[in-house]
Amino acid sequence: MLNQDKLFDIFPDPLFLLNAEKAKDYLVSLIESGITDIEAHFQKHPLAIVKLANKAKFLETNQAAVHFYQAQNKLQLLKEIRNRQPDHFQLSFSKDLMTFFEEKTDLEIRLNYTTLADKPLSLKLKILFIDQENPSFERMLLIVHDITEQVRIEKIQDAIYKISEFTHEVHDLQELYPFIHKTVNQLVLAKNFYIALA
Repeated sequence: MLNQDKLFDIFPDPLFLLNAEKAKDYLVSLIESGITDIEAHFQKHPLAIVKLANKAKFLETNQAAVHFYQAQNKLQLLKEIRNRQPDHFQLSFSKDLMTFFEEKTDLEIRLNYTTLADKPLSLKLKILFIDQENPSFERMLLIVHDITEQVRIEKIQDAIYKISEFTHEVHDLQELYPFIHKTVNQLVLAKNFYIALA
């Protein structure tokens, strides 16, 4: 029978094991310092998001990630990712964090990195409470998920939607083709992309 570590290593999709405990401590310290609007604080001080992200430590990865990011081995990949800063981040709040103790609150931060071989890596930091009935900082978890594949699918779906919508608006094919080319180029390098009509 395969143990958990072995299953993690041979899983067919890239996986990363992270420890977000220090990131959680940093978030709690911001709130305890008197910051009443975390969303506004992060918007005004984007480096605080970078600092939060950097406190989530990459501990381990699997063979599929080594292959996907074209690294020589796990150590090289982990070292490379640990030294990267996020290229882009996106905040999503359902309520201000100071309402923690009144009702369920969600904080979600998406972080996008460019890694080895210019491959993207997207992470999602999300707050969860172990005890929803009695939420407290002691019962709070800051979970980090690798959402690279989810983001890739979202981009493809968005591109399909944009092309579909534009085809209903445009009246000239000479406008449609450049738009399709531009949209596809946002997903993959489309320098040699051609549209052939049969």
